[in-house]
Amino acid sequence: MKKLLILFLSVTITFGTLFGTPLNNFEPIVSGFSIEASAEEADSYPLPYLANQLTKSEKNAYLEIRTNIIECRKKFSIKNLTEKQINKLFELAAYYDSYTFNMNGWIYIIRNGETEFLLTYTYSKKNYDTLIKNTDKKADAIIAKLDADMTQYAKIKYIYDYLSRNVTYSLTAKYNETAYGAIVKNTAKCDGLARAFTYICEKAGITVTNVTGDNDNSNDGKKWMWNKVRYNGKWYNVDVSNSKDGEQLYGSNVYRYFMTDDESYRTAYIETQGEIKIPEANDPGKSYYAVYKLRADSLDSAKSILQSELTKTFKNRHRSASIQCTSKSVYDSVMENLVNGDGVFNIMDTAAEKTGVKIVPTFIAAYDDSLYTVTIYCFYQNTKLSSYYTDTSGLSREDIDYFKKFGVK
Repeated sequence: MKKLLILFLSVTITFGTLFGTPLNNFEPIVSGFSIEASAEEADSYPLPYLANQLTKSEKNAYLEIRTNIIECRKKFSIKNLTEKQINKLFELAAYYDSYTFNMNGWIYIIRNGETEFLLTYTYSKKNYDTLIKNTDKKADAIIAKLDADMTQYAKIKYIYDYLSRNVTYSLTAKYNETAYGAIVKNTAKCDGLARAFTYICEKAGITVTNVTGDNDNSNDGKKWMWNKVRYNGKWYNVDVSNSKDGEQLYGSNVYRYFMTDDESYRTAYIETQGEIKIPEANDPGKSYYAVYKLRADSLDSAKSILQSELTKTFKNRHRSASIQCTSKSVYDSVMENLVNGDGVFNIMDTAAEKTGVKIVPTFIAAYDDSLYTVTIYCFYQNTKLSSYYTDTSGLSREDIDYFKKFGVK
């Protein structure tokens, strides 16, 4: 008896927003400190790539704001800023700077050419410094695994894979919105993962930025954060938060939103247009499926690619094989003939015979009907069910009994 277990799509997780408010009745603030005293520490942290959009005067103002945030100062003032510039600079700090994550609220008043700010923070200065120190230590250890002869593409993929395999989604864990949460605590939601990807890439010398937007193009208030990375002079979308087909599966890295162009990525997410402009990603030629030649333009090519990929999967005892169809008609044909028919089972039988690997005659199919991707997850005989699932409570008694017939307990 052969068994198709389930079809499902990936999860989505939202993040909060941060707003600055102009006040009409706000007590004057006296700064009473020297910016130079903290400049050395702030200067040691790389500026976000998008700071290149600032004029010289805006950059000077941003450096001053940034130093105050890094030092966790609650009150300070800066001269000669317009409201538009204020919104631009704090947008940069709130969403795109790896070292200003501690700020969780800000209000301001413009009085006689001087802007007075009052900020609140999530962590004390002492705790902030500890978070940075520990994040740096772990990030450096990750970067040390990058071989000198690796291409930049391979380095980007390594960082993506590392975060996907080691970080668990959590909407409730402490630090889940920070790079520290993802890199050190291994728990984060979408903004924590995006910030972690940026943090590691920046330290590795890879040009990158966070991106914010709405999920599912719905504009219904649900927010999303991902990344864009520059490779060979062009920009590409990378979304680590959508690197898994369900948190309950082990070893389920997927690459639907890895190094994609905007046209492909916007089938699910679209960036927010603010004062800071996000670089466009117009090249579809560096997606995972294009680079690794996993794009099928016919049912026959889909069978051939999947046969080759599943044979390699079984040989290396990996978990999955994935393809992308070039059109809806090819995708529909693959779903009808391979996934819902006997095609995948026949391909699996051939791959198992070639490799001599004993498999369980079942598979999980994860598919995306907007990007036309299909991923097949496999199981091996005489293994542990816990090797495949982080949580088996969702499996029926029938499924569990079926696995037991093949020594999967």
